[in-house]
Amino acid sequence: DSEGEEGKYYVWTSTELKEILGELYPLFSAFYSISEEGNWEHNNNILHSFETREEFAKRINLEEDLVNYALNESLNKLKEHAKTRVKPGLDNKIIACWNGLLLEALSESSILLNHAEMKISADNLYSFIKNQLIIDEELFRIYHEGRVNIPGFLEDYSAIINGLISYFKCTQNPEVIELAYKLTNRALKLFYDSKSDDLFFSRENEDLIVRKRDWNDDVISSSASMFCESLLKLGHLFNNYEFIEIAKNQINKLKDKAIKNPNWYSNWVRLILADYYGFYTICNNVESQMDAIKKLDYPFLMWVDLNQNAKLPIAIGKDQQGIYLCRDEACMAPVLEIKDLKLPD
Repeated sequence: DSEGEEGKYYVWTSTELKEILGELYPLFSAFYSISEEGNWEHNNNILHSFETREEFAKRINLEEDLVNYALNESLNKLKEHAKTRVKPGLDNKIIACWNGLLLEALSESSILLNHAEMKISADNLYSFIKNQLIIDEELFRIYHEGRVNIPGFLEDYSAIINGLISYFKCTQNPEVIELAYKLTNRALKLFYDSKSDDLFFSRENEDLIVRKRDWNDDVISSSASMFCESLLKLGHLFNNYEFIEIAKNQINKLKDKAIKNPNWYSNWVRLILADYYGFYTICNNVESQMDAIKKLDYPFLMWVDLNQNAKLPIAIGKDQQGIYLCRDEACMAPVLEIKDLKLPD
């Protein structure tokens, strides 16, 4: 917003455009579908086109170079005029939850696409999260101009933890998964009530009349469903059956609602399927098998490099030359080739 009006800095009335563009207006208005009524509030126009410049030039029977020149000149005039307007406020704070989602996306994409630049971006983001958002094992929600503010809510912990788990898949760095595990234990202390067996969005605070529960999956998955996903994954990696039990209890609470209203519980539906089919973990010397692992089409799959993570509970006692497929508390007999593993259809 600027001057109390949404989008005012970016929109134009036809009268304004005629005054600013002069003889360039007819061509500009034709390309951007400008009208006196506008396509936004208060007779304003949001600039958009339904065709490319090349298509437009052919339709009005003009040379494309001429069209490009006229449109570029027009846009430059508008940019200059925009400098006289009141600019909208800049919201440049960094939110932990959103960066956790980004870390997960970058990590998973770098694996699936074998994309080096995404991996570098994930490395940089992990470093920022570890060094700037987490202080003495406490996650903060907001970072702005070198300072953190507001202790994290459950959605911040959930998104960051899931991001760390995906980044661990990408790097197999034991420090990463240990940090995820520590944050999960911290989140349980802050947001889980063992008496009611409930997960709360906010920590216990005497100033709050009531603590909010966040169950519905919206544009961002609910904090509770994201956290349950991390509990299931880490529970299997660390043989922590308390994590698994808490997650399964939450899933069972929401199962009927999720099945009846999947649009509002989409991530819970994923977890119901995961609980049914199982979270699987492959333990092996990942480096030599990574290409084969990437080709495995199974959504609830983790993997552990036995060379780098020999002390991880799920890896203890396993021969580094074998390839193990583990589900819940049991691992199948080791095989020598990834293709010999038997995942559910």
